[in-house]
Amino acid sequence: MTLLPEHAQLLAQVHHQELVAAAQSYRRARWPGRSSKIRWRHWPRRSDPA
Repeated sequence: MTLLPEHAQLLAQVHHQELVAAAQSYRRARWPGRSSKIRWRHWPRRSDPA
């Protein structure tokens, strides 16, 4: 399979979007002032069944 330049650019864009989304979710988890639901979805309490 040959990797065309446009494919590489598209993969780079998708990977960048994933990094941005991961950074945003991580930021929300670290500072849970706005949305506590997302924080507890990613970082469940110890009492919750894992």
